[in-house]
Amino acid sequence: MNVSTEQGAGQSLTEMATDSEIDLIDLPDGGEELSDEHLVVEDASDKGKSHAYAVRMQERAAEFLTFIKQECVTTQVTIDNVVKGIDNLFELYNQFLKARIFSLSDSDSVKKLDIEELFSYLSQQTIFQGVKTKYRLEKYQKSRWDAVVPRKLVFSWKRVLRHGKVSQVPDKFAYYVDFLEQLESFLQCDDVLYCVDHPKPPSEQFKSAMDGYAYQNHPIVQKYPNALGIIFYVDDISSGDTLSSYDLGLRNFLWSLANVYPELRSSVRAIHLQALCKASVAKDLKNGPIIQNFIDGINKLSSEEGVTFNIKGVPRVFHGFLLFVVGDYPALANLGGFKESAAFAYRFCRHCMITQAEKSTKFEESEVTLRTEAMHQRQLEVMAGTTVSDEEDEFEETEQHDKPSVKYGINFKSPLLQLKYFDLTKCLPEDIMHLFTEGILETECRFVLDHAVSAKGLPLNQVNFILKNFSCENVEIDRPSPIEPQHLKNGLRQTSSQILTISSLLPFIVIKHCDSETLKNFILLLKILRLCLSHVLTIDHVSLLKRMIKKYLMKFVILYPAKITAKHHFLIHLPTQIVLFSVLTEQWAMRFEAFHAILKRLSKILHNAKNLPFSLMMRMSSLQAYKIHLDKSNFLGKGAVKPTVKKSLPLAEVPHYEKVVSCLKLNEDCEAVQLSRLKWYGPTFSQGDNILVTPSSSSNNLLPQFGTVVEIFCIKERYVVLYRQLETICYSHDLNAYRFDSPKDVCFEVMEITDNCNLLQLLTVKHDGMNYAVLRRDSDPWFED
Repeated sequence: MNVSTEQGAGQSLTEMATDSEIDLIDLPDGGEELSDEHLVVEDASDKGKSHAYAVRMQERAAEFLTFIKQECVTTQVTIDNVVKGIDNLFELYNQFLKARIFSLSDSDSVKKLDIEELFSYLSQQTIFQGVKTKYRLEKYQKSRWDAVVPRKLVFSWKRVLRHGKVSQVPDKFAYYVDFLEQLESFLQCDDVLYCVDHPKPPSEQFKSAMDGYAYQNHPIVQKYPNALGIIFYVDDISSGDTLSSYDLGLRNFLWSLANVYPELRSSVRAIHLQALCKASVAKDLKNGPIIQNFIDGINKLSSEEGVTFNIKGVPRVFHGFLLFVVGDYPALANLGGFKESAAFAYRFCRHCMITQAEKSTKFEESEVTLRTEAMHQRQLEVMAGTTVSDEEDEFEETEQHDKPSVKYGINFKSPLLQLKYFDLTKCLPEDIMHLFTEGILETECRFVLDHAVSAKGLPLNQVNFILKNFSCENVEIDRPSPIEPQHLKNGLRQTSSQILTISSLLPFIVIKHCDSETLKNFILLLKILRLCLSHVLTIDHVSLLKRMIKKYLMKFVILYPAKITAKHHFLIHLPTQIVLFSVLTEQWAMRFEAFHAILKRLSKILHNAKNLPFSLMMRMSSLQAYKIHLDKSNFLGKGAVKPTVKKSLPLAEVPHYEKVVSCLKLNEDCEAVQLSRLKWYGPTFSQGDNILVTPSSSSNNLLPQFGTVVEIFCIKERYVVLYRQLETICYSHDLNAYRFDSPKDVCFEVMEITDNCNLLQLLTVKHDGMNYAVLRRDSDPWFED
């Protein structure tokens, strides 16, 4: 197999500009002007002024074209038409301006010939000078914005007949961006570098990936504190028309930096596209050659020398390592070299040696044999032909499973084994998004609905009526689609967010049409999910989660015999994942899936079936460089907080002025900004929303406190919420919700949320004339053993 690398893939496919063309980006910098506080220096050089304006105009033109192309997601044909149209308008404006000057000028003071020569010169110019063509714009981005240019890997060639001639063209190929160049560019952002240099202090709680055992006790971290922890992601996306026979399935490899604070890492801006190719090519090559650049970069970071980056003109040495890899089951299994079929593989789990027959009887991790790094290496040697004695092999062969590949659940040696300090059997965690919303939770919702409809006579049209007319503004975009009778057998066909909404409403829908044991076990699953979605956990929660999972699985196999799946088994490994890598929301694929949506949208707009990976790689590389150029000082924070201003007013005129001043501890008068809406690290809050003010404590029999947002203010860059207190009455175990009411004596309070990045929005339900609040995440699930 021939492997070749084409540097600067974008340039190789575009006609090069001739030497005679004038490009502003090739001009030398004007240099710094000398100044003195006692002297006024005036630049009398018209040439100097015109050059400065030309450089500024070129930068604005490049920003404008990049914004239209990348942010507005348009094609290159559209960009060319925009350039042509604006140039035509500019030419027409020049003619208008010239006519006006001619009509006002005096021939004795202004020579019309000079004006004619000036506009003759302008008519030959364009405001897009130096960035007019696709190649010129990409060259400008690389020169001025440090855009990282994708590179092409060709693995095999094929012969084709073009215009009567036989030519060789790439057959199997991939595109990648140099990982270390990409990382260096990312570290130029002020807020990213701040997160690296100022990690949040360690505590006994699990809050971020940096709090897990895997990071805190890593050899690199022990030697080099604040070392970079890299999170890798792999998954396949289908970007083509499902009715077409043309295979447009793509495999994308993404990465993110674990050192970035969790509230900032949830932004899509924190995710980087490292490599992209057809999924079939990745599988044929077993991923290795495609991610070799990433592997080499990680190994350099893990070396004693580290990697020296030029950060804002200052050389700095960085060390780092691959912390873990995220993805859905088939993609991670393929990358790790394990069996990809969870339903049919004899040993389907990449964490332990459990078999298909054992998954319905073993519900604790202590009951199974966990895979280890040494065990995996020995099994690979057996597969390669190295003899292993029976004493060394604890898994006896049977007539049915005498092949080492089947016996061990391994297909091939993973390219990730080239990495230093990476345990393949521990660092491929389960993703709770695929595990719950696209697996267990969807299955359980379907089973409960089928039980209520088929066995208890609940009309399906009544279910759809409730889902359609359920009133809650903050879940409007996640409103479930209508459920058909066949969906109860073959899948509900809802998105992950829609499944979460259905699961929250289901107890209210089926409570009068469901056996108590069936509903109770479903509620237990919801409590497990609430705990798994919590942003703050402790080691006590790990023990609690183990007990909850065991109780749920034991009851599930009784309620639904022979229905347990591999995803049910994966639940028993979640407590260990929390210990290793912190809270499970740090390991899930939800934000990476949001990056998928960008790629899918792009592919539909581009309609490029010839070489879609190239177009997507160039687009995403250009978009990232553009965003870093615009927002380098606040790259990740941009968009995380988006206030919508209603009006400004003196602080003294703010409602409940005394409480606001007391909350913020202000001792001077200032201006307050009243907000109509506030996007706050994900959700958007506005007047009338119900929020969690104080969490519950079941051990102390304390109920959570809720409030209704009355006003939101920004005062001296600090955010406060004025809310009306609600009265929490009780917790309903049958509905998995808290009953609340509005107290007769209205009480208003103020809460500062500046440092509360996880402000929780409530899902409120009206049931039998009473108000209920559903929490989608809760570290206190009111579990009874």
